[in-house]
Amino acid sequence: MELEEKLFAAKKQTTKIAITGLGGVGKTQLALELAYRIKIKHENCSVIWIQANSRESLEQAYLHIAKQLRIPGYEEDKANVKRIVQAHLSKKDAGRWLLVFENADDVDIWIGKSEEGSSRLIDYLPRSKEGSIIFITRNSKTAVKFARRNIIRVPEMDENTAVQLLEKCLVNQSLINNRQDTTALLAELTHLPLAIVQVAGYINENGITLADYIARLAKQEKEMIDLLSEGFDDYWRYDYIKNPVAVTWLISFEQIRRRDPFVADYLLFMACVDSKNIPRSLFPSSKSPKTEIDAIRTLAAYSLVSERPSDPVIDIHRLAHLAARNWLRKEKMLSRLTGEAMARVAEMLKDSGNENGFVWRIYLPHVNYVLG
Repeated sequence: MELEEKLFAAKKQTTKIAITGLGGVGKTQLALELAYRIKIKHENCSVIWIQANSRESLEQAYLHIAKQLRIPGYEEDKANVKRIVQAHLSKKDAGRWLLVFENADDVDIWIGKSEEGSSRLIDYLPRSKEGSIIFITRNSKTAVKFARRNIIRVPEMDENTAVQLLEKCLVNQSLINNRQDTTALLAELTHLPLAIVQVAGYINENGITLADYIARLAKQEKEMIDLLSEGFDDYWRYDYIKNPVAVTWLISFEQIRRRDPFVADYLLFMACVDSKNIPRSLFPSSKSPKTEIDAIRTLAAYSLVSERPSDPVIDIHRLAHLAARNWLRKEKMLSRLTGEAMARVAEMLKDSGNENGFVWRIYLPHVNYVLG
């Protein structure tokens, strides 16, 4: 495994690696597999798994590490537990260790100081040639900040691999013998591993066929969101982490919304038009061309949208599109933003004239979507 070879490769400093990719694509499972392999290969290696979704969770994790390792001094009043843990793991006699930071999406948590003015969390990372650190993140920009070129990007599944995963998760594995239904269902789920596992759990519990599930998805948009919001048992994850697909997408959205509301507004606008072939010219006016480019790049860094190098259009991931529309519906904003999207499309078409077929071909799918 490429990732396994990179760990503990540095001879003078801590090896840092980032695993990045779409929410639900299997980053955590890859890191878990790697941790098990490391433990088998290096029996005395300490593997420490940390939730990094907030400053508070990181603070608690360092305290837990200090307790588990029984590091002297951590219980003292006003003890800087993070500094104590850092110093302990940086010692030669600490032995070999692997730190895994899961959900390390928001770089501001690491590089910003606390309200009390204490040091940045990134400054508390231990340093030892016997240590390695893995950052699991949805945000490719954050991955570069942490690991520079040591980045493993987990690709989206191809159809054959998706079929194998679905078969493995189904109680009645003969269901996949209907290749037409299998292909159609996996296409609806965009071959996303988390969605496949979740849907298989639903099918197992309800004793239905793949065709039955596809029919339920086809009823209406809200029905699909309700199905993808169903909880399911996933023994790879912590009990307190919510794992439905819709929630997974909303985690990324909320992180973006906290950091830059303008970027979030772009995502919500895309949720009100067709998910494919969105012309850059259709986006609401921004302060500057750079602001627009930065917004799209941020969304692309989270794998929520994809760009085409030779074509000035954007695609928003189908499940991200659905999750964003669900958020708008719950916030009672969908009707208003849909109206604004329609007004924007009309504005772009008003000066084109009926004879400009090229322009109409670009915008007509979005007109049909909004009106539908």
